[in-house]
Amino acid sequence: SAAITPSISAATSCAALPLTAMDGSLQVVAPAVISTAAAQSSPFPCSLNTITVTLRLNIHLRVCDGSVVTLSGFDGATVSNASQVPLLDASGGASHHLVFGEFGSWSYSSPRSLTLTLTSDMIADREYKFAFRVSNAFISADPSSPGSTRPPSDSVGTKLSVWAAPPLTASFSGTAALSNPIPSAPTALGLCGQTPVFGDASPLFLYQPTFTVKAIGQDTTFPCSNNTITVTF
Repeated sequence: SAAITPSISAATSCAALPLTAMDGSLQVVAPAVISTAAAQSSPFPCSLNTITVTLRLNIHLRVCDGSVVTLSGFDGATVSNASQVPLLDASGGASHHLVFGEFGSWSYSSPRSLTLTLTSDMIADREYKFAFRVSNAFISADPSSPGSTRPPSDSVGTKLSVWAAPPLTASFSGTAALSNPIPSAPTALGLCGQTPVFGDASPLFLYQPTFTVKAIGQDTTFPCSNNTITVTF
């Protein structure tokens, strides 16, 4: 809101002070999302994947207002029980996940989403960090296959082909109606002994199935001799 400058006056039996503007002003900023972040533990297709989310707002979200947080954009991911997705603490012991009552609700409607209903108030300007687990999508090694859920993205400095992470969004309702994109994680997980693939920590960023190692060797080239064939993959 626009800043306002209050005025002051005073009247006593000894003196009367006329109305005058006070030094300084008062202002309330509009409700806003200060920061959002998300990261994953596994970029491998069909694997169990822990998604860690961090949220911070400039406004209290109150239980009495029926406040709800919705995280969306998880197309391709699945959960074992859509009505009760267990939430995990990722705050280092502060139990931030309990703000949402231990469980979230999963929707398979596109875009797939996780809905979190507050059971405790979220305090303004406080960072909340929690996690949940999903199963990553099946991704075919053939980009033209029906199993391919997203277009491939070029990778630099690695033999691993990768599939781009989908855009994620955090939405808030109740005390305030807000929506904010969740930026891709800029870090690299450093898996498979390959050159780091920056961005593979972004939720649902997946490696295209491929052999990272495929080698064959033998211990002799002599005719009519026993030969041990060694295969590595």
